Amino acid sequence: ERWVKDLFHPDEDIFIGKVFEIVTSIIFKRKVQPQKAYGLKKKDKKDPFTSTEAFARIFGTVVRVLNLPLPELYVRYDQAFGLQYAITEPPASVVGQALLTGYSPQDLTFIIAKHLAYYRGEHYIRLLEPTVSGLKTLLLASIKVANRNFQLPQDVAAQITPVVQLIGGGLLPVQMEQLGKVVKAFLESQGAVDLKRWGSAVELTSCRVGLLLCNDLEVAVRMVNAEPPGLSDVPPKEKVKELILFSVSEEYFRLRQVLGFVINI
Repeated sequence: ERWVKDLFHPDEDIFIGKVFEIVTSIIFKRKVQPQKAYGLKKKDKKDPFTSTEAFARIFGTVVRVLNLPLPELYVRYDQAFGLQYAITEPPASVVGQALLTGYSPQDLTFIIAKHLAYYRGEHYIRLLEPTVSGLKTLLLASIKVANRNFQLPQDVAAQITPVVQLIGGGLLPVQMEQLGKVVKAFLESQGAVDLKRWGSAVELTSCRVGLLLCNDLEVAVRMVNAEPPGLSDVPPKEKVKELILFSVSEEYFRLRQVLGFVINI
């Protein structure tokens, strides 16, 4: 409830996210890779709830606070990268040497929380299908599966039809029922289908999550500005602006109170 009411960025259409959440399992099956494709080895796997390493402990704490599914965690001291996703079964996160030294616990909390926000059911599709055109195809196909009377745009109908068949043939009856309800609500809401805006909103939501968990605007701004170029389509300046606005919002204060960050006088 707090995710939807207070954490989600206002531009993050909840119906679009729920449609994607329902069909994610089907797309995941087509995108999943063996663990060896990411160089994952048992010796590098860490249990965030029993490990003595600072990064792993923070990882476990953030997962619990955010009430998210726990991905496997692999620590790679032999790799120079930071924190990456592995589209494996089960899903995994892989951290390299770049984040294992030189960062404060608050720095790591922001980075990890922002990273883990993409494991939210509505968001995970962004890891499987990073392009706006791909997301549009999935959304239109999902709507068509749920509503046979929905008219697909003629210019893309041919390429969307195979995806309609894929989704329609892969959903369980209960998922089909859920999809029907969500699509009906979405069409009745007459919401705009702007998937570039929705994707940007998901990224801004992840920044909000990072700020909430690290509980320090200065740290959040510094971490956003330190992100490698090209990591997202949202410019750092826009992320910083949105973080500042969120930091003085009623939603942020409510969330802080829920997590016990408010000092009662």
